[in-house]
Amino acid sequence: MNRLLRLLPLLAVMAGPLAAQGPVAVPGSERYLMKANTTGIEYQVEVALPSGYQTSGKRYPVFYVLDGNLAFTTLVDTYRMLRIDNAVPELILVGIGYPEDDPAVYTPAYHASRSRDYTHTSVDSSLAGSGGARAFLSFVATELIPVIDGRYRTDPTDRGLGGHSLGGLFTTYTLLTEPTVFRRYWIGSPSLWWDGQGIFKALATARARPNQPTGRAFLTVGALETDVMVPPMRRMATELTAAFPTLEVGSIVYPDETHMSVVGSSISRALRFLYARPRIALRPADRAQLAGLWKSESGDTLRITPQARGLLATMVVFGNPVAADMAAETRDRLFGTNLAVELQVERDAAGRPVRIRRSMLGGEAIFQRARP
Repeated sequence: MNRLLRLLPLLAVMAGPLAAQGPVAVPGSERYLMKANTTGIEYQVEVALPSGYQTSGKRYPVFYVLDGNLAFTTLVDTYRMLRIDNAVPELILVGIGYPEDDPAVYTPAYHASRSRDYTHTSVDSSLAGSGGARAFLSFVATELIPVIDGRYRTDPTDRGLGGHSLGGLFTTYTLLTEPTVFRRYWIGSPSLWWDGQGIFKALATARARPNQPTGRAFLTVGALETDVMVPPMRRMATELTAAFPTLEVGSIVYPDETHMSVVGSSISRALRFLYARPRIALRPADRAQLAGLWKSESGDTLRITPQARGLLATMVVFGNPVAADMAAETRDRLFGTNLAVELQVERDAAGRPVRIRRSMLGGEAIFQRARP
């Protein structure tokens, strides 16, 4: 009887509001269904907007990720974490997936859909119906992107595309065959083995085209993915670098990671590479101007020390002294490479630094030159 009495409140809760909950999308995102005009295939499209979108009036770069049912949530969560560090700019994120209700997601129907859309040739294998990449790319480029550009304030000159496994194969195919649609590419654990590594023929063809890939590409793979995956990825990274001087290529083989365990790390590193903040080398005179001790009205201190290429900012955070290596985005905007801190320099009419505005952990402090 006592046990029943203890269970009654729980049973009441379970029979109340919680019982009425339905499927939940990623918080702060919107979900649509869109049917391709040429093929009649229906896709699930999810869109996550940056936090200041509603009031900023700005236009934003857009990053599209394949396998949206599996990767969109990871992409959004990783991006939001990186935004806390200011490691990436504000982005509109778009996931392209399929109307799949099974919580397992990777059902036979899902497997068949992505095998159809992400492969560029049809082969006699267990992946029946393959070879639809051209039609899928046409849908993305001529139907989906115009809808996204029409509905949201996008920057049409700055689009990215990313995918894992067969999605990485499709991203490689897109880079090589339609290099003007996107300019940032995450190629995760790409299935370059497809059809006898035939994608390398597309690379050879792309070298002769007048439109060359530009921007950035980042290739990733787990070291435990065997020789079927690792050497082809390394080869592709090397050949992309050699073939296209206007394409900045990065790559990494993650130790102790498998085909599936590598995804989260790959997305994080890819976003930071693809959207790395620009850096300039500060002149010695600029470094010398900022050097010294700065103090806020509350008594906090900020000491800046010149380094060979940048600056070292020493401060107290939560009672602990910390040192941040500062890189320069502009002469007056500095950002930490190992700590989420930004410094904005304010100057007088003569061009002398008079104040430094520090942004860190969601707060701001203003520092002035400490008197000797």
